[in-house]
This record gives sequence, C-alpha cells and structure tokens, in this order.
Amino acid sequence: MKLEVAITFFYVEARLSYLKTVATSLALLSDNIHVSIITNDLDNHHTIRQACARLGNNVSIYVPFLLGHPYLLTWCHFEVFRRKFKLYPDITHFWYLEDDILVTPENLAYWLDGREKLKNTPFIPSFVRYEYQTGKAEKFVTDTVAPVDLNASPSVEVAENYQFINLPTPDQGMYLLDRALAKKHFFGGSSSPDFGRWGIREKAAQGITYLEVPKGFYSRNLVGVIKQQYQLDPRCLIHHLPNNYANHPKSKFAKVAVDALFF
Repeated sequence: MKLEVAITFFYVEARLSYLKTVATSLALLSDNIHVSIITNDLDNHHTIRQACARLGNNVSIYVPFLLGHPYLLTWCHFEVFRRKFKLYPDITHFWYLEDDILVTPENLAYWLDGREKLKNTPFIPSFVRYEYQTGKAEKFVTDTVAPVDLNASPSVEVAENYQFINLPTPDQGMYLLDRALAKKHFFGGSSSPDFGRWGIREKAAQGITYLEVPKGFYSRNLVGVIKQQYQLDPRCLIHHLPNNYANHPKSKFAKVAVDALFF
C-alpha cells in the first residue's frame, strides 16, 4: 500500500489540536504514507509542521494561488490529487479528510476488508461519524437524526451475520478511494462543484457517494453491520473530534446513540 492523504486546514490556531490528533493517528496507518495539508495560511507553516511532527518528512504544505472565496479551499485538494495520480502510478489509495476527522488503522483495515467483500458490486465501504457528549462515554451518531429500521434498509448481505447497509445520510467528512475508484472520481463528473446534493464545502468530501447510484439505494456508500446484534461494525466508526453537534442542545445532529441506531 502507498497512501496519499490530503487534509483541508483553514488556519485557526484553536484547531491545531485537532490537526495534531489526526496527524498522529495517520502516522500509524502505513509505513508508506504522504500527507498534504491544504491551507489558506502563508505565515504559520512551522506551527502546522509542529502539529504534524509524528509524520516526519512525510508531510507537505500546499497554499493555493488566488483562492477566491474561503469555501473553495476544500476543493483545492483535487489539484494535488490529480497531479499525484499522474506522477506516481504506485500510489494505491487516496484519502481526503477534513481536519477534525480521526481515522485509525482499524478504520483502514475495515475499508480494505469491505472493498474486497463488495468488489462484485457497485458499492463502496463507508464510515459513520460519531461524537461524545461532555462527561459521557456513550457515542452518538453525528449525521443520522433518527433511528433506522435495519430490516427495511437497502443492503448487501456478505455473510450469515454480516451485511452492508445503506444509511439515508451518508455524509462522513472524508472519502477513501483505491486507484481505480480515484481515477473515475478525479477525472469525472463527480469531482465538479456542480455535482451532488450538499453544500459547496461538503460536496468536496462526497467522493463518488452519488455517482451512478443503483436503483433502490440512497447512495453508493454502505456501512458494515453485525446483523444479529443490530450493531454497526465498530471499525466503521470515525470520531468527529469537536463533538460540537452532540453538545449543542438545539442541534438535531448527534442525538441518536450509536448503540440505539437500529431497530
């Protein structure tokens, strides 16, 4: 595996702690990893590199020229990925992340396993963001606002007690693609700001979520479920580090417990 990662980091000093946590975990994913930090900042590269110290020399900082609107920063990673795709045919996987999404070796192992299990389907293994409420150990699903009927959900069964299901809200603040999927995304319609259903910043992280979706499914993103336990595969869970939705009493997001997601 040769892993190329891009992280959008709109410079805010208070968010350096998230970047440090994310970068520290990324260093554990592979011995052959490179991370590009896409930032609007010209003056604090030393501080950014300090936050990414665990990555050593495997990190680069990219500042786009003539950015225009700040919301477009999330789209600038495509320039980096397309160039790397063409120059380095040995890169096997491309992972785009927002700066506050923590991913682990277990997450990567889940995706690789799921990609193999779903290889004869049009679907891709995907993740579920979670958050914590202050002072509680329970995890809450960030993006799904109501419990889901497991048996009524579009799904693909891959083993007697394991299936991949289609959640109605597939936002995950990132995308992970192998080289074949990346080629389709980087040089196809799904990488256009006009494609998809979300806001302009969120669209940059949607990958091929809404590309060529099979009839009867919400998207191409499926998440692993241990069927008899009515539980998500814990390896598909990724931590949204700010926990801001879970701790905002008026937000509808991050109010359904991970353990109570399915009925």
